[in-house]
Amino acid sequence: MRNEVVISDDMLHKIISKRYIAYKLWSREDIEDLLEEKGVEPTSDNVDLVITEIGSQLSDCTDYDWEIINQAISRAGFGGDE
Repeated sequence: MRNEVVISDDMLHKIISKRYIAYKLWSREDIEDLLEEKGVEPTSDNVDLVITEIGSQLSDCTDYDWEIINQAISRAGFGGDE
């Protein structure tokens, strides 16, 4: 059994919003729902397999993500790429 700390969505938002301006949160239930929509049994093993396939793709900013920030800097009048 995993050691999990359970907090409310509201508390999680407060914790994250103090430091970050944007974030994505997906739950195991989100993956279960999508598996069901595709006609796949949403077992724990199937959800774990999907999470494994996601890997580190979500932890790094893509060039597109950085470009959003660069464009915002330019629009705010601080120079940079247009």
